[in-house]
Amino acid sequence: MRRFQLLLIIFAFLGIPGAVLCQSQPTQPAPSASSVFQRSYLLDIPATSDWGYATIIVPSGKSLTLQFVSVWGQAGVGTKASVSISATVASQQSTFYIPITIQNTSDGLDSLVAAQPVQIIADGDTTVYLQVFKAHGTSAAKLSVSVSGQLQPML
Repeated sequence: MRRFQLLLIIFAFLGIPGAVLCQSQPTQPAPSASSVFQRSYLLDIPATSDWGYATIIVPSGKSLTLQFVSVWGQAGVGTKASVSISATVASQQSTFYIPITIQNTSDGLDSLVAAQPVQIIADGDTTVYLQVFKAHGTSAAKLSVSVSGQLQPML
């Protein structure tokens, strides 16, 4: 058996047709072309302000595709709020709006919610803005904005 293995190795080394050299090599995961992106931001907007924001800086050489946005938070009863996401592709900035609804009211606070599948793309070396707006002079609002998607190499 050893002599046969030795001959196969010699034949494969010499390039003789029909000879195949198989070697056991350690397995390594294939490099991923993209990676999962997921972040949550807590925006605490005082009663004296009408907006809050968070930013996502997209690294050079990458693009970010946001695929889902979720919002949950509380504000005084009747406080209207909205969420927008601004992103830049090919030097053109676009803004997308996510509707927020009142889930319930308890102890003088409205629970505000939103959940929306999206397809928002941002180029590398740009900033994505997550913004929450509310009426100025109304009660304070505290909202958590969560986004998920893919960070991939730019083509």
